[in-house]
Amino acid sequence: MQYKNILKLVTKIVNFINARALNKRQFSLLLEDVNSIHKGLVMYNNVRWLSRGNLLERFIECLHEMRLFLSENQKNYTELTDINWLCNLMFFTDFCLHLNELNLKLQENHKFKYFQHLNKVLSEIEINETPKLDENINNFLSIIKETIQQFNNRFIDFKNFECNIKFLKCPDTCNYDELDLHYFEWMNIDTFEFELIDLQSSNIVKNADTEILKVWNSLPNTFNTLKKVAHSILSIFSLTYACESLFSIMNLIKTKQRNTLIDETSAACVSLKTTNYTPDIKMLSSKKQQQKSH
Repeated sequence: MQYKNILKLVTKIVNFINARALNKRQFSLLLEDVNSIHKGLVMYNNVRWLSRGNLLERFIECLHEMRLFLSENQKNYTELTDINWLCNLMFFTDFCLHLNELNLKLQENHKFKYFQHLNKVLSEIEINETPKLDENINNFLSIIKETIQQFNNRFIDFKNFECNIKFLKCPDTCNYDELDLHYFEWMNIDTFEFELIDLQSSNIVKNADTEILKVWNSLPNTFNTLKKVAHSILSIFSLTYACESLFSIMNLIKTKQRNTLIDETSAACVSLKTTNYTPDIKMLSSKKQQQKSH
């Protein structure tokens, strides 16, 4: 809840500046006057969780300019000068950035080696501003431990799923009795064992391409049940990249100028934007009769 409130306040301040054209323009001029490398702030989209780290990082990089701008606009946020709140903000920023990079190099010590922004603010504070360091560190460590535990809980299924993944990679050598097929009972896989025996007695997989998806797509329909199970296993390895890309495409398609698009038209535009199909314009145009003026 504490970090949720931090994100809520950061978003509120960013929206105050970015959502109003005059404020946004004035803040951009302020950044330009102080020779900042940034032109403005980053907006946060709660659907796209990866934007959280970018929002927080830009916020703290423009913190000094933001204090000045808010003061000139009679907006008083005491949190922006509260050293304990700032420490939590810096930790939260570093934490989100590590999650974005999927490279959580966490060490439980007081050097904050992998928390650059937190380390920087701690090195710059005055003696009379000393934060409640021990209390904050315990709080940070509890969050780290909880996150590690959540990762362990989420990925423990991969260990239990090991035999099924072996089937996906080496169906010609896997042992049917070791497979855990209860995940797939809803698909009506009664013929799975018989199809596996037929597959292992043939040389289809051994002579197939090395790419897993191509291997399974190349199998004839006589192994339809095996293919359904394989495709189900492959589907669990989806990435957030595809979702992130799709949201970016939607933002480009559905703009203020095109806000009257109906769902069917929007879906068609997304399909056109995401398809890998490349039409042969030359061939298509050659089949059209030229219209001559009379």
